[in-house]
Amino acid sequence: MYFSYGSFNSVPADNFRYAGGRVDGKISNGRLEAVFVSMEFEFTLHYDGQLALSNRMATIRAAIREWGKDVGLRHDDGTPSQAFITSAETTSGTRITRYPFPEAAENAGNYASGLKGACSFQAEYLPQQFNGGGSGGNGGVVVAYRQTVSFQGNGGVRRLIQEFTRGEPEEYITADKTKCAATQSGEIVQEASAPDTFGQPIAQLWPALIINESHAITKTNEQISDDKWRCTLGWNYQFESIGPFQ
Repeated sequence: MYFSYGSFNSVPADNFRYAGGRVDGKISNGRLEAVFVSMEFEFTLHYDGQLALSNRMATIRAAIREWGKDVGLRHDDGTPSQAFITSAETTSGTRITRYPFPEAAENAGNYASGLKGACSFQAEYLPQQFNGGGSGGNGGVVVAYRQTVSFQGNGGVRRLIQEFTRGEPEEYITADKTKCAATQSGEIVQEASAPDTFGQPIAQLWPALIINESHAITKTNEQISDDKWRCTLGWNYQFESIGPFQ
């Protein structure tokens, strides 16, 4: 899997990864008016020497300058993953909300071989593109739509600090590599004249890495007047990986 923005494609030495995202709905007069999708990506460049690092960073910054390009992670065969925005399918075109910029190295020596950076993007969609929008697609009116993706762990070492009755604490390395975890959760809320008027959850970002027993879909009905129901569909997916999520 690799990162793509327009005609720019990352290479393994760029170490791009999906760092988080959100789906938020804009409500106007009690109806869903627009859906905003936001994505953030991080990268750590590993090249031989400062000149090679600087040149690659300059290439990335030059490639991610203009709005309106397709962006996200592609599978190795070039097909888009779930973490992808096709600009032509949006009403706004892809917007760059954070341009790539090198981060300060943790120590002076790091810059000789590694350099970090991040970039983020946003796009606006019609509600109809997210399970019905204004009409709900099934007799309901969408009044809320949201999703978040969070991460835990970076695949690094696991340390244990052991305390003793006397003397200083000691630190031990209990694992050279550790797993990474991610959670994808959200909900779509519709108001309708009948209960059980539900939308559809957003597809899983990493279906091959899902923890099956943690897969949770919830449905609730709340009667808010004699002839109106609020129907909420929620989803929570948890994933595990042997390294950072791509």
